[in-house]
Amino acid sequence: MTVQRNFKSLAGIAAASLLFVSVLAACGSSSDAESSDKPTDGAVANTDFADAIVNEFQGEVPTEGPAPAKDKSVWWMGCGNAVPDCKTLSDAGGEAAKMLGWDFHVADGKLNQGGGYAAAIRTALAANPDALVIQGMDCSVIQQPLQEAKDQGVPVFGLQSLDCSEIDPSQPSLIPVKMLYHKNAQTVQDYYEAIGKNAAAYLIGATDGKAKVIANLGKGGFYEYMNKGFRDEMKTCSGCETLEEVRWADADTAPNGPWIQAFTVSLAKHPDANAVFIPFDSMITGSGGKRAIKDSGLDVWLAGGAGNQEELLQAVRDGEKVALTNAQSFPQLSFGAMENLNRFFNGEDVIPQGIGPNLIDANHNLPPAGEFYPGSPADWKDQYANLWGAN
Repeated sequence: MTVQRNFKSLAGIAAASLLFVSVLAACGSSSDAESSDKPTDGAVANTDFADAIVNEFQGEVPTEGPAPAKDKSVWWMGCGNAVPDCKTLSDAGGEAAKMLGWDFHVADGKLNQGGGYAAAIRTALAANPDALVIQGMDCSVIQQPLQEAKDQGVPVFGLQSLDCSEIDPSQPSLIPVKMLYHKNAQTVQDYYEAIGKNAAAYLIGATDGKAKVIANLGKGGFYEYMNKGFRDEMKTCSGCETLEEVRWADADTAPNGPWIQAFTVSLAKHPDANAVFIPFDSMITGSGGKRAIKDSGLDVWLAGGAGNQEELLQAVRDGEKVALTNAQSFPQLSFGAMENLNRFFNGEDVIPQGIGPNLIDANHNLPPAGEFYPGSPADWKDQYANLWGAN
């Protein structure tokens, strides 16, 4: 989801070790959800496990790089303009392109409903651009149109996307330019494993090592790396249990679609659940995940989400048991992608852009009301503008 769906949901195979500390303990809630006293249900007393996530993914923007390449036309293949996270990414890509002086267009992938991903790519290819950016799309789903891009000589930049050869070594490489994210999670595989690991680590800590989890896990592609990170971290907790894995594909997450129906059934089946993993903002809000939890009457910790929707940030401010364990600024992610694309246009190697999944909870990175998580560092946009000579 990506979006990946959110965030979908990043390249070049460089092994990056994730230096998370093992989760040992944390205490549960200390007041009723309706109470305004502190700490609220959403504030844990022992934050060591949460501090480890935050410290792992502090961000930094490159301080040196080439001048903007001249006279470039870029098409961005968005995962779905109807999904706020997807549109935020493509809008920010356009803002970065304007700073770089490039011509920029968006083709809507429509969450691949009705073959939307392939249609978007072919729309872009008809314009003969200098590069395509695909976001939240696996090569295996769009192999034929990516082969057409290669045959046409149009390079493809993969953001939150896996190359065909990364899924199956016998297949061709059709994404020649791949995003690098953070020094501690450089590739798309590392990035998604970290998303899953963060969520499991938080749920283990928040439940004092007694998590009983309903895990909503995506099918195929980069989602399998996220699933691996989650499962591997859960295995470190002897007192924890995954009650059920509710599996989904992108198209299943439409409102009132197959995923939310399956998740609602799972909540009813497991009255002993005390924790839920839903990876992306759009699934928690637009697809109805958070509403389903409320309607179930269960008292659970919810981990996941990037914190790019006000509803989720307000839930944390209100003391709900919500931790946004994939916290990132999607605009920052898009700027980092465009910086790496500029390096490609200039004949240079892409580099990690200091962007990784961080944490928003009651004690970490929670922005004031009316504001969003600014990213890390908070002045990243000014730093990119300085790098490109756009100030």
